[in-house]
Amino acid sequence: MSYLVCAREGVRTWRMDGGKGWPPNFSARDCDFFHKGSGRVTAAALRQMTDNAHQSSTTQPDGEGSTLGAPGIEPMTPSLMGRLFVVPAVIVCVLLGVAVVVVMFGSTTVDKPLTVAELLDKVELSGGERTLGMLLPQAKDSWQAAQELAKRFGEKDKYLQPGEAEPAAGRLIKMLEREPPRGTQRESAGGVELYSRHLFLIAALGMLESPSAVPTLTKLTRDPDWEIRRTAIAALASMHSVAQARAAMPEALKLLNDEQPAVQIVACAAIASLVDPTDATARATATKALAERLEAPREVQWNAAMTLARLGDARGRLVLMNMLDRGYWEKIELEYDQGGTTIRRKYGPDEIEHNLKTAIETAMLLNDAELAGLVKKLEDDPSVRVRTAARAAMAKGGVGYRDDESDLLACCARVGSAGRRV
Repeated sequence: MSYLVCAREGVRTWRMDGGKGWPPNFSARDCDFFHKGSGRVTAAALRQMTDNAHQSSTTQPDGEGSTLGAPGIEPMTPSLMGRLFVVPAVIVCVLLGVAVVVVMFGSTTVDKPLTVAELLDKVELSGGERTLGMLLPQAKDSWQAAQELAKRFGEKDKYLQPGEAEPAAGRLIKMLEREPPRGTQRESAGGVELYSRHLFLIAALGMLESPSAVPTLTKLTRDPDWEIRRTAIAALASMHSVAQARAAMPEALKLLNDEQPAVQIVACAAIASLVDPTDATARATATKALAERLEAPREVQWNAAMTLARLGDARGRLVLMNMLDRGYWEKIELEYDQGGTTIRRKYGPDEIEHNLKTAIETAMLLNDAELAGLVKKLEDDPSVRVRTAARAAMAKGGVGYRDDESDLLACCARVGSAGRRV
Protein backbone atom coordinates (compact mmCIF):
# COMPACT_ATOMS: atom_id res chain seq x y z
CA MET A 1 0.00 0.00 0.00
CA SER A 2 1.19 3.50 -0.64
CA TYR A 3 0.91 6.68 1.20
CA LEU A 4 2.49 8.24 -1.76
CA VAL A 5 4.87 10.69 -0.30
CA CYS A 6 8.45 10.85 -1.39
CA ALA A 7 11.45 13.08 -1.36
CA ARG A 8 15.17 12.86 -1.69
CA GLU A 9 17.36 14.33 1.00
CA GLY A 10 18.45 17.03 -1.42
CA VAL A 11 15.69 19.57 -0.85
CA ARG A 12 14.35 21.75 -3.62
CA THR A 13 11.38 24.04 -3.18
CA TRP A 14 8.53 24.62 -5.58
CA ARG A 15 5.19 26.29 -5.77
CA MET A 16 2.22 24.83 -7.53
CA ASP A 17 -0.60 26.88 -8.98
CA GLY A 18 -3.68 26.05 -7.02
CA GLY A 19 -2.10 22.84 -5.78
CA LYS A 20 -3.28 21.23 -8.98
CA GLY A 21 -0.81 19.01 -10.66
CA TRP A 22 2.39 17.12 -11.25
CA PRO A 23 5.40 19.15 -12.36
CA PRO A 24 5.77 18.93 -16.14
CA ASN A 25 8.67 16.46 -16.34
CA PHE A 26 8.02 14.54 -13.15
CA SER A 27 9.23 10.96 -13.07
CA ALA A 28 8.26 8.62 -10.27
CA ARG A 29 11.72 7.09 -10.57
CA ASP A 30 13.12 10.32 -9.18
CA CYS A 31 11.47 9.74 -5.81
CA ASP A 32 12.74 7.95 -2.74
CA PHE A 33 10.12 7.28 -0.10
CA PHE A 34 12.47 6.03 2.57
CA HIS A 35 16.06 6.96 3.19
CA LYS A 36 17.92 3.71 2.63
CA GLY A 37 18.51 1.76 5.78
CA SER A 38 15.79 3.56 7.70
CA GLY A 39 12.80 1.68 8.98
CA ARG A 40 10.60 4.68 9.63
CA VAL A 41 8.78 7.33 7.67
CA THR A 42 11.27 10.10 7.02
CA ALA A 43 10.63 13.71 7.85
CA ALA A 44 11.02 14.46 4.16
CA ALA A 45 8.13 12.12 3.54
CA LEU A 46 5.83 13.80 6.02
CA ARG A 47 6.78 17.16 4.63
CA GLN A 48 5.11 16.21 1.38
CA MET A 49 1.54 15.03 1.10
CA THR A 50 -0.77 14.36 -1.77
CA ASP A 51 -3.32 16.91 -2.84
CA ASN A 52 -6.31 16.81 -5.13
CA ALA A 53 -8.23 19.81 -3.89
CA HIS A 54 -9.51 20.87 -7.29
CA GLN A 55 -9.07 17.83 -9.53
CA SER A 56 -12.07 16.78 -11.61
CA SER A 57 -13.01 13.25 -10.68
CA THR A 58 -14.84 10.20 -11.98
CA THR A 59 -16.60 8.35 -9.20
CA GLN A 60 -16.04 4.61 -9.17
CA PRO A 61 -18.65 2.17 -7.83
CA ASP A 62 -18.16 0.81 -4.38
CA GLY A 63 -18.11 -2.84 -3.55
CA GLU A 64 -20.64 -4.97 -1.78
CA GLY A 65 -21.05 -4.52 1.93
CA SER A 66 -19.69 -7.91 2.91
CA THR A 67 -16.24 -8.30 4.37
CA LEU A 68 -14.33 -11.21 2.88
CA GLY A 69 -11.94 -13.33 4.85
CA ALA A 70 -8.50 -11.78 5.09
CA PRO A 71 -5.18 -12.91 6.48
CA GLY A 72 -4.16 -11.78 9.94
CA ILE A 73 -3.89 -8.03 10.06
CA GLU A 74 -0.32 -6.84 10.37
CA PRO A 75 0.24 -4.21 13.06
CA MET A 76 0.45 -0.73 11.59
CA THR A 77 4.04 0.38 11.16
CA PRO A 78 5.51 3.59 9.75
CA SER A 79 6.26 1.85 6.48
CA LEU A 80 2.74 0.46 6.18
CA MET A 81 1.25 3.82 7.05
CA GLY A 82 3.62 5.41 4.62
CA ARG A 83 2.56 3.14 1.78
CA LEU A 84 -1.15 3.76 2.23
CA PHE A 85 -1.85 6.06 -0.67
CA VAL A 86 -1.84 5.62 -4.41
CA VAL A 87 -0.45 8.32 -6.66
CA PRO A 88 -3.23 10.87 -7.23
CA ALA A 89 -3.64 13.08 -10.23
CA VAL A 90 -2.66 16.19 -8.33
CA ILE A 91 0.46 16.87 -6.29
CA VAL A 92 1.20 19.46 -3.63
CA CYS A 93 4.32 19.51 -1.48
CA VAL A 94 3.02 20.65 1.90
CA LEU A 95 6.16 21.89 3.48
CA LEU A 96 8.77 21.82 0.76
CA GLY A 97 6.27 23.24 -1.69
CA VAL A 98 7.02 26.77 -0.58
CA ALA A 99 9.42 28.90 -2.58
CA VAL A 100 11.13 30.97 0.09
CA VAL A 101 13.18 33.91 -1.12
CA VAL A 102 16.14 34.42 1.18
CA VAL A 103 19.05 36.80 1.42
CA MET A 104 21.84 34.35 0.69
CA PHE A 105 25.18 35.17 2.18
CA GLY A 106 27.28 33.16 4.55
CA SER A 107 26.90 29.43 5.07
CA THR A 108 23.51 27.80 5.56
CA THR A 109 22.19 26.35 8.78
CA VAL A 110 22.39 22.76 7.60
CA ASP A 111 26.04 23.15 6.60
CA LYS A 112 27.02 23.62 10.23
CA PRO A 113 27.30 20.78 12.74
CA LEU A 114 24.61 22.23 14.98
CA THR A 115 23.11 20.24 17.79
CA VAL A 116 19.38 19.76 18.16
CA ALA A 117 19.40 22.22 21.06
CA GLU A 118 21.11 24.83 18.88
CA LEU A 119 18.59 24.29 16.10
CA LEU A 120 15.75 24.75 18.58
CA ASP A 121 17.40 27.96 19.78
CA LYS A 122 17.55 29.30 16.22
CA VAL A 123 13.86 28.61 15.67
CA GLU A 124 12.92 30.27 18.94
CA LEU A 125 15.03 33.38 18.35
CA SER A 126 13.64 34.29 14.94
CA GLY A 127 10.10 34.40 13.68
CA GLY A 128 10.69 35.15 10.01
CA GLU A 129 11.59 38.81 9.70
CA ARG A 130 11.42 40.22 6.18
CA THR A 131 12.34 43.33 4.28
CA LEU A 132 11.20 44.14 0.76
CA GLY A 133 9.63 40.71 0.53
CA MET A 134 12.87 38.86 1.34
CA LEU A 135 13.81 36.87 4.41
CA LEU A 136 16.70 38.31 6.40
CA PRO A 137 19.66 36.08 7.31
CA GLN A 138 18.50 35.48 10.89
CA ALA A 139 15.04 34.55 9.67
CA LYS A 140 16.54 32.37 6.97
CA ASP A 141 18.39 30.42 9.66
CA SER A 142 15.11 29.96 11.53
CA TRP A 143 13.32 28.48 8.51
CA GLN A 144 16.21 26.18 7.72
CA ALA A 145 16.52 25.14 11.36
CA ALA A 146 12.82 24.19 11.48
CA GLN A 147 13.24 22.14 8.32
CA GLU A 148 16.36 20.45 9.68
CA LEU A 149 14.60 19.58 12.93
CA ALA A 150 11.82 17.82 11.03
CA LYS A 151 14.42 15.88 9.06
CA ARG A 152 16.48 14.88 12.08
CA PHE A 153 13.52 13.90 14.21
CA GLY A 154 12.62 11.41 11.48
CA GLU A 155 15.75 9.60 12.68
CA LYS A 156 15.60 10.69 16.29
CA ASP A 157 17.45 7.66 17.61
CA LYS A 158 20.43 8.87 15.61
CA TYR A 159 20.28 12.51 16.68
CA LEU A 160 18.81 12.44 20.20
CA GLN A 161 20.17 10.94 23.37
CA PRO A 162 17.85 9.06 25.74
CA GLY A 163 15.75 11.55 27.64
CA GLU A 164 16.14 14.38 25.11
CA ALA A 165 12.97 13.79 23.09
CA GLU A 166 10.51 14.94 25.74
CA PRO A 167 12.25 18.28 26.48
CA ALA A 168 12.50 18.91 22.73
CA ALA A 169 8.79 18.18 22.36
CA GLY A 170 8.03 20.60 25.18
CA ARG A 171 9.92 23.38 23.42
CA LEU A 172 8.14 22.71 20.13
CA ILE A 173 4.75 22.70 21.85
CA LYS A 174 5.47 26.08 23.42
CA MET A 175 6.55 27.50 20.05
CA LEU A 176 3.41 26.24 18.33
CA GLU A 177 1.14 27.55 21.07
CA ARG A 178 2.90 30.91 21.15
CA GLU A 179 2.98 31.43 17.39
CA PRO A 180 -0.46 31.90 15.83
CA PRO A 181 -1.16 29.85 12.70
CA ARG A 182 -0.06 31.57 9.53
CA GLY A 183 -2.91 30.37 7.38
CA THR A 184 -4.75 33.67 7.44
CA GLN A 185 -1.67 35.46 6.12
CA ARG A 186 -0.63 33.24 3.25
CA GLU A 187 -2.77 35.02 0.67
CA SER A 188 -0.80 38.23 1.23
CA ALA A 189 2.53 38.94 -0.43
CA GLY A 190 5.13 36.69 1.15
CA GLY A 191 2.57 35.15 3.49
CA VAL A 192 3.17 31.61 2.31
CA GLU A 193 6.81 31.89 3.35
CA LEU A 194 5.85 32.89 6.89
CA TYR A 195 3.39 30.03 6.95
CA SER A 196 5.73 27.16 6.08
CA ARG A 197 7.78 27.37 9.30
CA HIS A 198 4.64 26.51 11.27
CA LEU A 199 4.15 23.38 9.18
CA PHE A 200 7.74 22.23 9.67
CA LEU A 201 7.33 22.53 13.43
CA ILE A 202 4.10 20.49 13.38
CA ALA A 203 5.78 17.72 11.39
CA ALA A 204 8.83 17.77 13.68
CA LEU A 205 6.63 17.46 16.78
CA GLY A 206 4.90 14.37 15.42
CA MET A 207 8.23 12.73 14.64
CA LEU A 208 9.22 12.89 18.31
CA GLU A 209 6.34 10.51 19.19
CA SER A 210 5.82 12.20 22.54
CA PRO A 211 2.53 11.60 24.39
CA SER A 212 2.61 15.24 25.47
CA ALA A 213 2.25 16.29 21.82
CA VAL A 214 -1.15 14.66 21.34
CA PRO A 215 -3.35 17.49 22.74
CA THR A 216 -1.53 20.17 20.72
CA LEU A 217 -1.63 18.19 17.47
CA THR A 218 -5.26 17.21 18.03
CA LYS A 219 -6.20 20.86 18.47
CA LEU A 220 -4.41 21.71 15.22
CA THR A 221 -6.55 19.18 13.31
CA ARG A 222 -9.41 21.64 13.90
CA ASP A 223 -7.49 24.65 12.55
CA PRO A 224 -9.33 26.81 9.96
CA ASP A 225 -6.46 26.34 7.51
CA TRP A 226 -6.65 23.05 5.61
CA GLU A 227 -2.90 22.54 5.20
CA ILE A 228 -2.43 22.86 8.94
CA ARG A 229 -5.21 20.31 9.48
CA ARG A 230 -3.56 17.99 6.99
CA THR A 231 -0.09 18.35 8.51
CA ALA A 232 -1.42 17.85 12.04
CA ILE A 233 -3.32 14.66 11.24
CA ALA A 234 -0.28 13.35 9.37
CA ALA A 235 1.85 14.07 12.44
CA LEU A 236 -0.58 12.13 14.61
CA ALA A 237 -0.55 9.26 12.12
CA SER A 238 3.23 9.03 12.52
CA MET A 239 2.68 8.42 16.26
CA HIS A 240 1.22 4.95 15.74
CA SER A 241 3.28 3.50 18.60
CA VAL A 242 1.96 6.07 21.10
CA ALA A 243 -1.16 4.71 22.77
CA GLN A 244 -2.34 8.20 23.70
CA ALA A 245 -2.49 9.13 20.01
CA ARG A 246 -5.48 6.83 19.58
CA ALA A 247 -7.50 9.48 21.37
CA ALA A 248 -7.30 11.47 18.13
CA MET A 249 -9.29 8.85 16.20
CA PRO A 250 -12.56 10.88 16.39
CA GLU A 251 -10.78 13.79 14.73
CA ALA A 252 -9.46 11.53 11.98
CA LEU A 253 -12.97 10.23 11.33
CA LYS A 254 -14.30 13.78 11.10
CA LEU A 255 -11.60 14.71 8.60
CA LEU A 256 -12.82 11.99 6.24
CA ASN A 257 -15.52 14.54 5.40
CA ASP A 258 -13.26 17.58 5.32
CA GLU A 259 -14.03 20.15 2.63
CA GLN A 260 -10.61 19.46 1.09
CA PRO A 261 -10.07 16.05 -0.56
CA ALA A 262 -6.37 16.37 0.28
CA VAL A 263 -7.24 16.29 3.98
CA GLN A 264 -9.60 13.36 3.45
CA ILE A 265 -6.77 11.39 1.84
CA VAL A 266 -4.43 11.93 4.78
CA ALA A 267 -7.24 11.08 7.20
CA CYS A 268 -7.39 7.62 5.61
CA ALA A 269 -3.76 7.04 6.58
CA ALA A 270 -4.37 8.34 10.07
CA ILE A 271 -7.25 5.93 10.60
CA ALA A 272 -5.15 2.95 9.56
CA SER A 273 -2.39 4.11 11.88
CA LEU A 274 -4.45 5.11 14.91
CA VAL A 275 -7.17 2.47 15.08
CA ASP A 276 -6.71 -0.07 17.87
CA PRO A 277 -6.52 -3.44 16.07
CA THR A 278 -7.73 -5.23 19.20
CA ASP A 279 -10.85 -3.05 19.54
CA ALA A 280 -13.56 -4.59 17.37
CA THR A 281 -15.92 -1.66 17.94
CA ALA A 282 -13.31 0.90 16.92
CA ARG A 283 -12.46 -1.07 13.79
CA ALA A 284 -16.13 -1.42 12.85
CA THR A 285 -16.63 2.32 13.25
CA ALA A 286 -13.56 3.05 11.15
CA THR A 287 -14.44 0.67 8.32
CA LYS A 288 -18.02 1.96 8.17
CA ALA A 289 -16.77 5.54 7.81
CA LEU A 290 -14.24 4.53 5.16
CA ALA A 291 -16.82 2.57 3.18
CA GLU A 292 -18.93 5.72 2.97
CA ARG A 293 -16.04 7.43 1.12
CA LEU A 294 -16.08 4.87 -1.70
CA GLU A 295 -18.31 7.23 -3.67
CA ALA A 296 -16.08 10.25 -3.07
CA PRO A 297 -13.78 11.79 -5.72
CA ARG A 298 -11.60 9.12 -7.24
CA GLU A 299 -8.38 9.87 -5.33
CA VAL A 300 -10.28 9.58 -2.04
CA GLN A 301 -11.91 6.37 -3.31
CA TRP A 302 -8.55 4.81 -4.02
CA ASN A 303 -7.22 5.56 -0.56
CA ALA A 304 -10.40 4.57 1.26
CA ALA A 305 -10.39 1.21 -0.54
CA MET A 306 -6.75 0.63 0.28
CA THR A 307 -7.25 1.53 3.93
CA LEU A 308 -10.20 -0.84 4.13
CA ALA A 309 -8.02 -3.62 2.74
CA ARG A 310 -5.36 -2.76 5.30
CA LEU A 311 -8.00 -3.33 7.98
CA GLY A 312 -9.11 -6.62 6.42
CA ASP A 313 -12.32 -5.27 4.90
CA ALA A 314 -13.12 -6.03 1.25
CA ARG A 315 -15.84 -3.46 0.62
CA GLY A 316 -13.47 -1.52 -1.61
CA ARG A 317 -12.74 -4.51 -3.85
CA LEU A 318 -14.42 -3.03 -6.95
CA VAL A 319 -12.20 0.04 -6.65
CA LEU A 320 -9.19 -2.25 -6.25
CA MET A 321 -10.23 -4.15 -9.38
CA ASN A 322 -10.07 -0.92 -11.37
CA MET A 323 -6.70 -0.13 -9.84
CA LEU A 324 -5.32 -3.47 -11.04
CA ASP A 325 -6.24 -2.63 -14.64
CA ARG A 326 -3.54 -0.90 -16.71
CA GLY A 327 -6.21 0.33 -19.09
CA TYR A 328 -7.97 2.14 -16.25
CA TRP A 329 -4.90 4.25 -15.53
CA GLU A 330 -4.17 4.83 -19.21
CA LYS A 331 -7.64 6.28 -19.81
CA ILE A 332 -7.62 8.79 -16.95
CA GLU A 333 -7.45 12.38 -18.17
CA LEU A 334 -5.59 14.77 -15.90
CA GLU A 335 -6.32 18.48 -15.98
CA TYR A 336 -4.71 21.13 -13.80
CA ASP A 337 -3.50 24.71 -13.87
CA GLN A 338 0.17 25.53 -13.91
CA GLY A 339 1.49 29.05 -14.09
CA GLY A 340 -1.84 30.26 -15.43
CA THR A 341 -1.89 27.59 -18.13
CA THR A 342 -4.33 24.68 -18.20
CA ILE A 343 -2.43 21.42 -18.55
CA ARG A 344 -4.19 18.35 -19.93
CA ARG A 345 -2.42 15.05 -20.05
CA LYS A 346 -2.57 11.38 -19.14
CA TYR A 347 -0.57 9.50 -16.56
CA GLY A 348 2.99 8.82 -17.63
CA PRO A 349 4.46 5.30 -17.85
CA ASP A 350 6.29 5.58 -14.54
CA GLU A 351 3.18 6.84 -12.77
CA ILE A 352 1.08 3.96 -14.12
CA GLU A 353 3.79 1.48 -13.18
CA HIS A 354 3.87 2.68 -9.60
CA ASN A 355 0.08 2.79 -9.32
CA LEU A 356 -0.17 -0.82 -10.44
CA LYS A 357 2.48 -1.96 -8.00
CA THR A 358 0.62 -0.23 -5.18
CA ALA A 359 -2.63 -1.92 -6.18
CA ILE A 360 -0.89 -5.30 -6.31
CA GLU A 361 0.36 -4.96 -2.76
CA THR A 362 -3.01 -3.88 -1.45
CA ALA A 363 -5.08 -6.49 -3.28
CA MET A 364 -2.96 -9.32 -1.92
CA LEU A 365 -3.79 -8.29 1.63
CA LEU A 366 -7.25 -9.75 1.01
CA ASN A 367 -8.00 -13.42 0.51
CA ASP A 368 -9.96 -12.71 -2.67
CA ALA A 369 -9.69 -15.07 -5.63
CA GLU A 370 -10.88 -12.52 -8.19
CA LEU A 371 -8.36 -9.91 -7.08
CA ALA A 372 -5.64 -12.56 -7.06
CA GLY A 373 -6.62 -13.46 -10.62
CA LEU A 374 -6.14 -9.85 -11.72
CA VAL A 375 -2.75 -9.77 -10.03
CA LYS A 376 -1.89 -13.00 -11.86
CA LYS A 377 -2.67 -11.31 -15.20
CA LEU A 378 -0.18 -8.58 -14.37
CA GLU A 379 2.58 -11.19 -14.50
CA ASP A 380 2.44 -10.50 -18.25
CA ASP A 381 2.39 -6.70 -17.95
CA PRO A 382 4.67 -4.75 -20.36
CA SER A 383 6.55 -3.30 -17.38
CA VAL A 384 9.33 -5.44 -15.93
CA ARG A 385 8.81 -3.87 -12.53
CA VAL A 386 5.08 -4.58 -12.54
CA ARG A 387 5.67 -8.16 -13.69
CA THR A 388 8.23 -8.64 -10.92
CA ALA A 389 5.87 -7.24 -8.30
CA ALA A 390 2.98 -9.43 -9.49
CA ARG A 391 5.06 -12.60 -9.53
CA ALA A 392 6.51 -11.92 -6.11
CA ALA A 393 3.05 -11.18 -4.71
CA MET A 394 1.62 -14.40 -6.12
CA ALA A 395 4.56 -16.34 -4.73
CA LYS A 396 3.80 -14.91 -1.30
CA GLY A 397 0.30 -16.31 -1.58
CA GLY A 398 -1.93 -13.54 -0.34
CA VAL A 399 0.05 -12.27 2.62
CA GLY A 400 0.94 -9.02 0.93
CA TYR A 401 4.15 -8.08 -0.80
CA ARG A 402 6.36 -5.05 -0.97
CA ASP A 403 9.85 -4.07 -1.99
CA ASP A 404 11.86 -0.87 -1.87
CA GLU A 405 10.64 0.09 -5.33
CA SER A 406 7.01 0.00 -4.27
CA ASP A 407 7.13 2.47 -1.42
CA LEU A 408 4.94 4.62 -3.55
CA LEU A 409 4.85 8.09 -4.10
CA ALA A 410 2.90 11.13 -3.89
CA CYS A 411 5.05 14.08 -4.14
CA CYS A 412 8.02 14.91 -6.15
CA ALA A 413 11.71 15.10 -5.53
CA ARG A 414 12.76 16.55 -8.85
CA VAL A 415 10.61 19.64 -8.67
CA GLY A 416 12.35 22.95 -9.18
CA SER A 417 9.93 25.87 -9.28
CA ALA A 418 7.04 24.41 -11.24
CA GLY A 419 4.47 27.13 -11.36
CA ARG A 420 3.03 29.23 -8.60
CA ARG A 421 0.83 28.06 -5.80
CA VAL A 422 -2.19 30.09 -4.72
